[in-house]
Amino acid sequence: MKFKEVQMKLATKKDRANVVQVLQNAFQDNPTMQLLTRKAHRKRGIAHVIRYAFDFALRRKGVFVSSTNQGAVICYVYNEHKIDLVDVFNNLKLVVTTLPLRRLRTILSHCKTIARTRPRNKRFLYIWFLGVDPSERPRVSPMEFKKGLFTLARKLKLDIYAETTRMDLKVGYERMGFEVYKEWYNQNCDLKVWFLKRSHCLES
Repeated sequence: MKFKEVQMKLATKKDRANVVQVLQNAFQDNPTMQLLTRKAHRKRGIAHVIRYAFDFALRRKGVFVSSTNQGAVICYVYNEHKIDLVDVFNNLKLVVTTLPLRRLRTILSHCKTIARTRPRNKRFLYIWFLGVDPSERPRVSPMEFKKGLFTLARKLKLDIYAETTRMDLKVGYERMGFEVYKEWYNQNCDLKVWFLKRSHCLES
């Protein structure tokens, strides 16, 4: 199957379990996930975080899966829809069931700083999670997401923003035309965050 014949597709509720599984595997060793979840129940905690993100973004038509179903990306239009009661309830549920209470203050402060760093008064595409099953051969999903997201950005005339706490992913984003617009080291949890953006005007 040639790449030009396939493309990423908008996810539905039926894709929830698969998306959670793919991203859970991809983010198992992610520094941010280690901050957000309890060590004794890390795998289950990561699944809870991904489910929360899936449900949040699905309501905003912002979850996509690759044609092989071995890749998933949560990317939605930021600053377009206001937070409603459903979002608040799901957020509180995540806090109670997943976040380590002894680190809750540090986590909330960390997330608040990151959110404040993003543009406040403009719409943009925000990549929340992007992951591919390590066993996928050939590596179709990354190319589909690259082409699909860049095409969507040009169509909507919206820049793309993302964050990462991993150097290898930061380098990967830069190879795709993203630029780092801010770096932040959080001493309280020993995490460095790179904030990246890519103009919708760039070619794929």
